[in-house]
Order: sequence, then C-alpha cells, then structure tokens
Amino acid sequence: MKLVDTRERMRRQAGFAPRKRRDRRVPDGFTLVELLVVIAIIGILIALLLPAIQSAREAARRMSCANNLKQIGLACLVHYENQKHYPTGGGGHFWVGDPDRGFGKQQPGGWAYNILPYIEMKQLHDLGKRQSASLKRVAANTLARTPLSFLNCPTRRPPILYTNAFSGTFVAYNAMDNSATNNVLARTDYAANAGHQFYNFQRGPQTYAEYPTFVWRDEKEFAGVIFQRSAITMPLIKDGTSHTLMIGEKYLNRDHYRTGMDPADNESPFTGYDNDNHRTAFFEFKRDQPGVSTDYSFGSIHAQGAQFAFGDGSVRMINFEIDPLMFQYLGDRADGHAVAESAM
Repeated sequence: MKLVDTRERMRRQAGFAPRKRRDRRVPDGFTLVELLVVIAIIGILIALLLPAIQSAREAARRMSCANNLKQIGLACLVHYENQKHYPTGGGGHFWVGDPDRGFGKQQPGGWAYNILPYIEMKQLHDLGKRQSASLKRVAANTLARTPLSFLNCPTRRPPILYTNAFSGTFVAYNAMDNSATNNVLARTDYAANAGHQFYNFQRGPQTYAEYPTFVWRDEKEFAGVIFQRSAITMPLIKDGTSHTLMIGEKYLNRDHYRTGMDPADNESPFTGYDNDNHRTAFFEFKRDQPGVSTDYSFGSIHAQGAQFAFGDGSVRMINFEIDPLMFQYLGDRADGHAVAESAM
C-alpha cells in the first residue's frame, strides 16, 4: 500500500477532513480573446519601436555619408600639399582621367580622379600609365566601371555599377566601349562647388592636339573652388576656407537613382567637368524628390539637409531652410561674405 494512502486514512480516523486532490492537468492555453489582445499589444510595440529603429539606421547612414565627405576633404588637402592647389575639375564630360597628364590644367579627368593617389587608390589612378593608346583606352574603361564606396551616400544607393541608359554606350574621347554588355558605369553622389554663378559647361577639345589652341571658358566665370581646368590656391579663397563650400551632396531625381536616366547622373565619377560631378550654389538647394529633375543643384535624400566638405576639410550639414542668398555666399570663394555657422 502506498505511503500517501496510509497517511490519508490516519487523517480521517483522527477526524480531519479529506484533502482535496490537486488538479495537475496543464491548462488548455489562451482563449481567442487573450490571443488577440497579445497580438494587438505586440503590434503596438512594433509600431512604437519601428520609427526609432529607422531613425537610428538613418543616423548611422548619415554619419557614414559624412565620413565619406571627410575622406574626400582630407584627400583634397593632401592633394593641395603635394600639388600646391586644390584638385582640378578636368577638361570636360567627354574625357576621363589620364595618368600621364599630371594634376594641372592638362589633366582631362575630374576631381574624383585626381584625389585617388591621396586616398590610397594610386593603383587605380595609374591604370594605363605609360601604355599605348589602345591599352590606355582599355584602362580608362576599367576606371569608369570601378565603383568606390566613399563616392556614394549609403542612404541613397550602394557603390555598384549602374545602367548607362540615358546616353547609350559609354563614350569618351580617350575611352570608348561600344559593347552593349558593358553598358554600365560607376556613379558618384558628391559634386564639387563650381561657384554661385549660372551653370555652364562644355565637352572640351576632341583630341589632345587641340588642347593648346582650344578656346576654354574664362576662369573668371567660375566663383567656386573646383571647376573646369581649375587650380585654385588658398589665398584665392578670400572668404576663408572654413566659409567656402568645396564638395557636397548633389540633388537627384528619386525615380532615377538606379536607372541611369537622370541627365545629371549619366557619367562616370572620373570624367572631367560636368554636372554629374560639379554643381553651383546659384540653383535651388533642396531635398531629392520623385519626378523632379534639376541638373545643377546641390541636395540630398537626408531629411534635414545636405552635407558638405568645406575648403578647410571640415564637414557640416547645411539645412534645407537656409536663406538662398546665404547659400550663394557659401558658394563664392571671394564675395566678401563669410557666412556664420549659425546661419547654415
């Protein structure tokens, strides 16, 4: 006989009431109402947390974008130390960088090409160096199809190859590839400050032989730091390097981040002076919008404003609500107006 039964019989003989047997069965579970309440609570918590998570992610991406511009700004300063002037904007949008043409007015490639040796990318810069014309064209095509992470804002798009749909196959005077299978290019989300004037650009000469006699635009037309065939020195930035834009985020139509159909985003980062890699403060400074294209404006996908590297290498965000006149002052290196940081 079990010990438990013996104890229970003794309790009864002593006049105690019998113990109630515990129900050790497992409950059947939640009722439907309870389950719906739990699901509703979880949904509310997710709804409350999601904006905070998205905000934290965007803050991280925005910081990464600022780091990109910091790298670019520092590379421009190292370029200055070595070449005694800020990077040139190159000859025109139908040219890409040439490793045998130096860093000055004879260099057809733009600022992104010219800073490569000063951002640990010398090997990419020197592709085709001292090679035959045909091999240099192959190297130039490789250059144009090399995406670099520091040239793309992570909020907007990743550093990959994008379709070159707008202008057809990639063509440049010193690089050409008519193969439809190679109809892709790297892109940049950053543009140099060409000034605060109405924008103007040209393709440049069609051959190197034309360079000495080609009628280039007068440098007096440009009020910025980096523009066509520029070689700006710090003494020429009379408003102060910390008060003058050097390179910042460019405006893009949100519908065409990846399509290659935006005319201000259809070239390689390493081309010469063009609206793909140069903008001016003359035009409206605004956030990226769907269905709206503007070829010459600075802007970004960030909610508050766009980030810029100034002439001293510092990086700051400028609010979209800035007075348009103040923004134009920031784009002119020598207009006598040093805009305070509080006005940005």
